[in-house]
Amino acid sequence: MKINQFYANLRSQLKKVITGVQDADGLFWDDTTPNSSIKRELESLLKENLELVAKHFGIYVVTRHCSCPNKQHNKYFDFPTSNNYGLDINYGDSRYKWTMQQFFQGERYCACACSKINKPTNHWVIDDFVYDKQLERDFDADKLINILTDIVEAIDSAGERRPRSAIREWLLRAVLNINDELLPIAMDDFVTRYITN
Repeated sequence: MKINQFYANLRSQLKKVITGVQDADGLFWDDTTPNSSIKRELESLLKENLELVAKHFGIYVVTRHCSCPNKQHNKYFDFPTSNNYGLDINYGDSRYKWTMQQFFQGERYCACACSKINKPTNHWVIDDFVYDKQLERDFDADKLINILTDIVEAIDSAGERRPRSAIREWLLRAVLNINDELLPIAMDDFVTRYITN
């Protein structure tokens, strides 16, 4: 898959979601899509696109396990890591750029990577976006990660009884950034070059 094809598909998906996000009237006969449905749709969209960027562009979500009940956890590891790609990516691995963009930070019920015999527990994790430095790309991976982060922010804004305008704003920002990546030059550069001069 080429990056422009990916961006065009993602842009189309986001525009479809944006048009379905309508403000609720607060009346009992309100038939707008509830935030929980919007959130599920965005989570599904994000999951699908995270799989694509991992497969085609070498951009991954790596989970750092910050703590767990295992007494040996802090004895041997800074941050044991896990991922869904079958890759051996240790925290700070120099083959990867650690972007400092976080997909998630908080408590999660899962098995900590500090031991293969660990059972799932509630413990603090951080999901980091990383990408393979060796892979040649004809696009800026950090900009793609920023677009994905906008979708994460839209999901976070889709809590119950939260204003839907925030969901639309994050998704619109993602679409505008995709537009900049698809166009031969960024819109701000175009305006500076052709409109203000």
